[in-house]
Amino acid sequence: MKWVILTLLAGLIISAGSAGAVYAKEAKIRIGAIKAIGTVVPFVAERLGYLDDKEIEIQVATFMDGPTVMQAFTTGNIDVAYLGVAPSAIWWSKGMDLKVVASTNSGGHVLLTRADTGIKTLKDLKGRHVAVPSTGSVTDTVFRALMMKQVAHLDPERDLKLFPGMAGSDMPTALMVTREVEAIVTWEPFIAQAEEKYPDVRILFDTTAYWREHHNGENYPVNVVVARGAFIRQNEKLLKQFLAIHKKTVDFINNRPAQANKIMADELNLTTSVVVRARTRTDFTYKLDIPAMMTVLGFSKDLGYLKELPDPDKFFAPSYLNSIL
Repeated sequence: MKWVILTLLAGLIISAGSAGAVYAKEAKIRIGAIKAIGTVVPFVAERLGYLDDKEIEIQVATFMDGPTVMQAFTTGNIDVAYLGVAPSAIWWSKGMDLKVVASTNSGGHVLLTRADTGIKTLKDLKGRHVAVPSTGSVTDTVFRALMMKQVAHLDPERDLKLFPGMAGSDMPTALMVTREVEAIVTWEPFIAQAEEKYPDVRILFDTTAYWREHHNGENYPVNVVVARGAFIRQNEKLLKQFLAIHKKTVDFINNRPAQANKIMADELNLTTSVVVRARTRTDFTYKLDIPAMMTVLGFSKDLGYLKELPDPDKFFAPSYLNSIL
């Protein structure tokens, strides 16, 4: 019978699965993720019953944000985490014993403005009030390095009036209701929600569309699956079993979109129409596109978030995924 445990850790949102007879499991793996479009895979796997196993106890913990996931990862309270590739590299550069073992999603970042601002191009943002997320996130690095420096040739700190650290859920209100800002840099599903709710919202720059145009239709990597080094060394077989579940879930999301969209909408407390719209800019993949990830990490280095780019042979560990393909 099913026995799914969601562990209580600092800063977590907890819910418990149905309880049945308790029996000894031969192995355990503890997963951590936030409930968001890009990191929804383990929650979809749970809903599909893919985490049920007579021999393996799989725990899934839901976190409020990326930093709390990493806090639990750092203290050894979880073994595998779904995180942004840029924050993962920053933690790795600080000595954290982790490996990137799979990808989970790509794309999904947009710069939005209002119809009445008169802002038509990125260059028009000069001197304007712009809400941006926490420093060091993929959203932040894509905004500063790609949108501003490479495309608009603007210095975000000098040329813009930034509202830093704003939560993604608060950005549409700041733009469209209170009008504290004239543009926001945000991600899915907040983009899709804003498009459905506010007729006057305008897309100023769609990173997914830009990247696909300049990279042969491919999308840019965002979130990855990371595993603690100690866990990998002690549980290589278990890691491969989990990666097989991860792959199976991603395949389900891609091959059966109608069913997957309904599950994601339920898990994320969204309408199905928002999920469908969000997925036009978000791709799900388990494959590690290491060159593309190094390009994204190059943004972090250019911004000074990383002193040096990680050695791909030490930061990425594709062999565990490759062994099950």
